[in-house]
Amino acid sequence: MAVWCKKVAAVLVAVMLLGGCSSDDDVVANAGEDVSLKERRSVQIKASSAGGEGELTVSWSQVSGPDVVFSAVDTLSPTITAPSVNTDSVAVLRLSVTDAKGQTATDDVTVTLLNNLLPQLSAEPDAIAEKADISLTAPLTDDGEITAVSWQQTAGPTVALTGSDTDTVSFTTPAVTELTSLSFMLTVTDDDDETAELELTVDIAPALVAFTLEGQVSGADFSGAEAVLSGAALPATAVVDANGAFVIEMELDDDLIDSVVAVEVTSVANSRVKYSAVYSGFAVAEVVSVASVKSRPADTQVNVAADGSNTVSVTAVSTALYSLLVSANNGVVPANINDLTFIEKSIDADELAEAAAVVKILTDNPDVALPDGTTDIVALLANISAYNTLVTQIEAQQPGLIEETIAAIVADPALTPPVTADAIAPLYFRTYAAAPGFLSRGGERWQFNEDGTGSHAISRGESTFEWELINGKISIDYITAASSFTSFVGVAVGSAGLTQQQVDWLTADNISQVAVMYYIDSVELSRVAQGQLIDTYRQAGIQRREVVPVQTSQGLVEASDTIEFSSNVLMRKQNSSELAFAAEQMAGTWAINTYYTQNLPFQNGDVTDFYLDPLLFNANGTGLGTATDRTFNWQVTDGQLFLAISDGTAVKLEIIDQSGTDLQVFTTVYNADDNIIAAEAEYAFKTDVNVDASLLVNAEEQYWQTMINSWTKESWDNGRLLFCPGDPDCSDIENVFSPFFGWQLNADNSGNRVISPFPLTDFPPAFNPKVNTPPLSWQLNGDNGMTLFYEPLQQQREWTVLKLEDGLLGRRLYVREESFRDGALIIAGRIGMYEEIDYEYWNDTAPQNVVSSQALKAKSTARKVLKSSKAQSAGI
Repeated sequence: MAVWCKKVAAVLVAVMLLGGCSSDDDVVANAGEDVSLKERRSVQIKASSAGGEGELTVSWSQVSGPDVVFSAVDTLSPTITAPSVNTDSVAVLRLSVTDAKGQTATDDVTVTLLNNLLPQLSAEPDAIAEKADISLTAPLTDDGEITAVSWQQTAGPTVALTGSDTDTVSFTTPAVTELTSLSFMLTVTDDDDETAELELTVDIAPALVAFTLEGQVSGADFSGAEAVLSGAALPATAVVDANGAFVIEMELDDDLIDSVVAVEVTSVANSRVKYSAVYSGFAVAEVVSVASVKSRPADTQVNVAADGSNTVSVTAVSTALYSLLVSANNGVVPANINDLTFIEKSIDADELAEAAAVVKILTDNPDVALPDGTTDIVALLANISAYNTLVTQIEAQQPGLIEETIAAIVADPALTPPVTADAIAPLYFRTYAAAPGFLSRGGERWQFNEDGTGSHAISRGESTFEWELINGKISIDYITAASSFTSFVGVAVGSAGLTQQQVDWLTADNISQVAVMYYIDSVELSRVAQGQLIDTYRQAGIQRREVVPVQTSQGLVEASDTIEFSSNVLMRKQNSSELAFAAEQMAGTWAINTYYTQNLPFQNGDVTDFYLDPLLFNANGTGLGTATDRTFNWQVTDGQLFLAISDGTAVKLEIIDQSGTDLQVFTTVYNADDNIIAAEAEYAFKTDVNVDASLLVNAEEQYWQTMINSWTKESWDNGRLLFCPGDPDCSDIENVFSPFFGWQLNADNSGNRVISPFPLTDFPPAFNPKVNTPPLSWQLNGDNGMTLFYEPLQQQREWTVLKLEDGLLGRRLYVREESFRDGALIIAGRIGMYEEIDYEYWNDTAPQNVVSSQALKAKSTARKVLKSSKAQSAGI
């Protein structure tokens, strides 16, 4: 029984336990629903229920998966924080509930740990046009929130970004001349502080303009030759037909419409006959689409119909002009119109005419051999030394051939195309070849009216004329003529029309010379070359010479005759609205020459001429001549400056050219009857009244070298101021008049007058710059004045500083200067220009030393011009 009882008891206990688990007092744990949680985020878990007898004890633990961080693990709603995970993961958490009887129940909850996805960026922009307002939008996606956006440019021309902290950035594309890339870095940050980056590259396409350039090559057989275009345009070629014509289709960036291009053609029959030309001033034909910037299929190529809007003539003349332009521009074709107009000023009309003649002679005479080292005509013109050798050879073997060829070129309409009425500028200024960095001084003003009348203003007044076009040449007949110049000629039969009787009368009174005044009766202008702003003309005409009447003991001598003349002249077209005076810029003191009378005892008393009387302009339209106390009223009309001066003269000033702050102005002076009494082209500029004259003290072994007459092209050679103007090698030493002149100013108020002796006894590189430097003393006069005292004859020079700036060789000084001898005025007020250089400049830059100088790359020589080509000008 006992055993049985034990067995029964055991069964009974088991039944009781089973019954207790299912009773209302059993402990219960329910961890709630499974959750998902992004990495590094926190969430509160809320268990759905927990039950049991008495006081319950709750605890949470992790069963598996990446470790999470718990807080409040003894509550039913603990907070957990997910760790960082590289991929989506699962963590199992367990809720344990224990009641007062020690009974425990558990339940698990699954937490899916989500890896944070980086923001998704995408953008594939197409090529876009230059100079366009555009926006780039990058679609952004994220599994959370985007908290920050940043656009930064990393490459390419800098652009200003708008909206760089949004998904859309805006900017204006830059102007480009070729396909250009802009790179940007887009950085996006999400709510997990994680970032994604995307580099975008945008191609900026240039806007291209299509042109047709029609050409005609004349002077030789160029049939079948290839015309090659070079310069800013995309490379292009065309074949010359049997008539010498060719058509080149080309494209230019719309920002390079002012480009200068070069055309080169080499004869198939004779490779040494190579011609060139430059062309500028394109007319817009058709804009090429942006898409065409990349490779275009052949059937979409631009095909602009030839309309004659862009034509170029390739001739002996154009080849000569090309050569001179390239030579003056350091061996390269001027890049654009600004460069071209700057270089044009240094082209010498005589050099152009003679070079064109040499090209024609070589073309027409295959037996004339090219000098050694040259293979074609263009190469010859670039080699000035070889060119000079050939010119000398031609003139020695056939004297006068070059001059005859110049005349033949002018007469040949194929080489000098006839001028049309619309090609004649209503206003021309005759100028002279100026060195880079300088403006031309001297000149004349030509006005051609539509009604066939015109006027010609020169230093001695104004002439009027009638003009017409005859066979493409401008034919001019003077109605009234001002004297162009005066000279003295020896008394001889035939001189200015003197007869034997008149010569006898003059000789009997011991008169050996007579004054002769020159007038122009008629002239024909033939355009040799057309430039951007400067045209080259060949003038030929009739000049009248009149002897100034001389009263002799036997009677009054009056005589006149006519002679023929010819010369080559540069005519600047005045068509730039940018060269204009502006009323709002006039207030202040200006260095402007005006026309008035000065007493010059050493020139027999009063002399009326152009002198410098610095003009103080008041904003209210009044002014004062600071040297003469003359008052004036002023106004600006249509860019021209008009002065009404208290001495009764009226002055009109027109800007011809500009270099830095210097202006070249043409000044026309009228009397009270409104007649022109004088005219000239000169410098003008606004002065700097704050320059302290004490700054003019020279450094040791330096001095102020005069520059006012060194503006001419022949005074310089590749940036080198020549000791022998027009003769870089000083080969003609017997006739050298050196520009070596100036002043040395020492800090102790001593100094030297620097002057070149004549004739010269030594030359660079063995020149003694101090061979003739008489001492001087100087003192300051006010803030911007200086007086220089020097021997001999108790001379002194008065300076008023006008401005001080950088020049070509050193500091450049502008002064108003006057000179006195024994208290008498010998040089009236004028502009003086000086640059500070070393005494040894002349030796250091001598031809023998040029090759070793850092500033001068190679020895060169001036282009030879025969005296026959430099026909006497009639003062036109």
